[in-house]
Amino acid sequence: MPNIHKVFEALIGQPVWGSRLGVGSFLTMEFGKPHLEIREPRKSLKNRRITPRGEWHFWVYCCAWKAHIGDGLYVTSEEDRNSLQKVPDFLDGQILLSTKSDTGNVKFTLEFDLGGSIDLYPYNGDEISEMWLLYHSPDVWTCTSDGKINLSNENDAPLDYTTEDPPIN
Repeated sequence: MPNIHKVFEALIGQPVWGSRLGVGSFLTMEFGKPHLEIREPRKSLKNRRITPRGEWHFWVYCCAWKAHIGDGLYVTSEEDRNSLQKVPDFLDGQILLSTKSDTGNVKFTLEFDLGGSIDLYPYNGDEISEMWLLYHSPDVWTCTSDGKINLSNENDAPLDYTTEDPPIN
């Protein structure tokens, strides 16, 4: 099983860009050199989707989170859409300084240079889910709510829905 801090080692010192709020409280962040991801039209979706992606693409998926956005202010994943939007707006341009993990509570923290941080932790309940995914083609690291870090191929990972209307196959 990969070490969580080794997985993020290449991101330390890099700025977040293209941070977005997706469906519900999903968050995505881009790191590294940008490139275009082109999704060709499908039978039911008649447009070509072109999305700027980072060399590293971090997706906060099925977990609860609490973002510290400076001066003692924070936003949680349970808040309204307007409050949630403050998080990607605040994170864009911040440099990742460090990662911390608390394996006893399966809590993972990203700390940034301008005073921001985000704590990720499992939803309440016993069901094991994928808390976050980190894409670096062709590899995908996944952290599950039982604290396991898995490495797989991007063809095996879930699709990243960062818009209100996920594509229909």
